[in-house]
Amino acid sequence: MFINFFTYIFFYLLIISSSMGYGLAITSVSEKFKITNNLGYIGLIGVLFLIIYAYVSSLFISHGQIHNSVILVIGVIFFIKSYFSNSKKEKKEEWRYFFFVFFILLIAAFIFKTHDDFKYYHFSYSYYLTENPLIFGMGNYDLGYRTPSSIFYLNSLFYLPFVKYFMFHMPAILIMGFSNLILIIKFFINMFFY
Repeated sequence: MFINFFTYIFFYLLIISSSMGYGLAITSVSEKFKITNNLGYIGLIGVLFLIIYAYVSSLFISHGQIHNSVILVIGVIFFIKSYFSNSKKEKKEEWRYFFFVFFILLIAAFIFKTHDDFKYYHFSYSYYLTENPLIFGMGNYDLGYRTPSSIFYLNSLFYLPFVKYFMFHMPAILIMGFSNLILIIKFFINMFFY
């Protein structure tokens, strides 16, 4: 029981840091364009990158455990590199809010209820992407396959060793966490530091 609990928390933290890592990598590459400094927006940029990557890569390869583990590790490396290279006082305050928001959302990860249609077609669509590339033509078999959603493709990237498909609800937590982080940073940091 405790091994499952700690494994779940470990992958929860890895997925969050990986998504944030991709956002940090993209915003550091485009430093001259000054996209944003808000960690919430940076996290959503990372989620957007993962969604676009999932759409494109699903045409060529299934999102199996090895593929997803490599994608996760690359994002975590970006996160570690960016986190330890950032030394501004204002950013350190934002990082505290980041860890606070996702610590609170850890409770949501344990009590989260999936969407009513999850067992109808959300799960099967996401799981199908982990086993097969090219999902064209499946709409003839089930009505739910006719509406490809970015959440399904993002779900398929979270099919990982040990936790299997139990992290398929992470896109909702990521989007909620980063959106709340945007509001918290805009409210607290802008109110007290400017």
